[in-house]
Amino acid sequence: MLAVAAVLVLVGTFFVAQAMFSNKKGDDKKDAPKITAPSLVGKTLAEARTAIAQVGPKLVVTEGEKIACPDANVKKDQVCTQNPVAGTQVAEAATITVQMSSGPAKSNVPSVVGKTKDQAIKALADAGFANVTTEYKDDDNAPLDQIIAQDPATGGADPSAPVKLTVSQGKAKINVPSVVGQQKEAAQAALEAAGFQVDASKTTTTNDPNKVNTVASQSPAGGKQPANTKITLTVYKAPDKVSVPPLQNVTLKEATKTLQGMGLQYRVDSGPQDPNAIVISSNPGAGTQVDPNTQVGLMTKPVDPPKGNDTPTLPGIPGIPNPTPTTTKGGPNGNN
Repeated sequence: MLAVAAVLVLVGTFFVAQAMFSNKKGDDKKDAPKITAPSLVGKTLAEARTAIAQVGPKLVVTEGEKIACPDANVKKDQVCTQNPVAGTQVAEAATITVQMSSGPAKSNVPSVVGKTKDQAIKALADAGFANVTTEYKDDDNAPLDQIIAQDPATGGADPSAPVKLTVSQGKAKINVPSVVGQQKEAAQAALEAAGFQVDASKTTTTNDPNKVNTVASQSPAGGKQPANTKITLTVYKAPDKVSVPPLQNVTLKEATKTLQGMGLQYRVDSGPQDPNAIVISSNPGAGTQVDPNTQVGLMTKPVDPPKGNDTPTLPGIPGIPNPTPTTTKGGPNGNN
């Protein structure tokens, strides 16, 4: 019995001692000092380990599996994620696992062919692609400023990678030859041979017969224009004909005023040139179509003398009555 009692005492003492030791160990763990995990994102593995050592010499950095990093600011072979995350309270001998970036996560490149340049750039920016370059090319089928090609076309790509857009600058442009001074037919043929359409319906008058039917001006005047652009020519022409007005039985003064107002000249072929003289005919006659500045010959007659009770005037002195001669009987002294 004494032996059994001794054994029981020994066993109890063991468990009590074990319990006391375990509680002390737990308290030690509970009271172990903590440190704040530093931010390692964006650092190389060597930089991460240096940063850890500066925070706590017992901290350990271990590398996990590489991943395509969704953070565009993190480059390949830099820390993309860490566990525990920065700011977490960890034991001074804790292990922080980092995942290094294998490169940016790829995004889907949208198709922008057929859109305008501004629409395409916006669509790419919305998809995360900001590095966009453009080049312009002639295209006979695509309107100006439309996207006709892109590189890369579609599919996944690094958002930081450049996207090249080819933009239409419209139809190919060619030099417009100057045809001013040429005959209308030759000018039109030269422009059509160069690939342009021609409108030669516009005219302007000239008094120089040597310029009639030659090109006075063209629009556009020169430079480069797309093929099939319409070139408008202004061609010199002779002035329009003028119809000689009826002038019979009007005064010379009135006739000359009428002719000059119509752009015609005059001359008196026969008869008095008194402004009050009466026109009896013209050459060319009334209604004849003549060129501007044509000289019209006039034939005149004196104004008709006064009739009836009209008071005669002294010849050459208007307004002074001509006295009626008195018949004297009987000689110069009035005697019979």
